[in-house]
Amino acid sequence: MNGSTVTTNITFPKDQWQALKTVAMHQGVSMAEFVRQEVGKAVRKTAKTLISRRRLTVNGFTPEFEEEVLKAAAEPVDKRWVLKTDDDVDKFFNRILKHDG
Repeated sequence: MNGSTVTTNITFPKDQWQALKTVAMHQGVSMAEFVRQEVGKAVRKTAKTLISRRRLTVNGFTPEFEEEVLKAAAEPVDKRWVLKTDDDVDKFFNRILKHDG
């Protein structure tokens, strides 16, 4: 397991919990590991299906969202609005206040 994990709590009906425990023991893993493995399989299968249906791109985006991201990335950056220092920020807002006032 990598250092980026989250703990969650899942409630099962007692008979399903017992079945999970039995299957996990049979496979020689903890219940937590068994659940992680099975959830991982389900997520990969669903992702593969979505990608194959073109509902998600290989980057995991919908085609429409990816198109917007690529358009935005291709737009030129207007360097006139880069504020690097506190003084730049003050000057910027002072110009706006003079313009509005």
